[in-house]
Amino acid sequence: LVLHYCQRYSLGRWFFSKYKLREDFFTCDAPLLREPPPNLGEIYDWYIFPNEIDSMDMSIARRQHAVVLNGWMLCTILYALNDIATTVKHNHCGSDANFQKVEHFHNAAKFQQMLDDPSNPFQKNQTA
Repeated sequence: LVLHYCQRYSLGRWFFSKYKLREDFFTCDAPLLREPPPNLGEIYDWYIFPNEIDSMDMSIARRQHAVVLNGWMLCTILYALNDIATTVKHNHCGSDANFQKVEHFHNAAKFQQMLDDPSNPFQKNQTA
């Protein structure tokens, strides 16, 4: 399987861009990426990028393919990068390696808010 990371992928505030991955990701001290739940595409039908500008409500039927694509790519990329980094750390870092899965690309408070309330913020704005 070959994946070409040709764009940014996002659902909710789960996000990946090869240009945003920290440069020291594969070092012993760097934390691993926080991993999304495997049912990511069932939970979120919207995204907001870390820049707080790019966003989309994907709840309408014709955008369902984007939910599936982004969910699959996010899970595949984030889990694969962690698997590779874990192998590197086990083979080269010793017992002091950082295996915490805490790294993400958003403001911590906004990321936690999304985890606490995964509902679509665009739909909330329409009913308010």
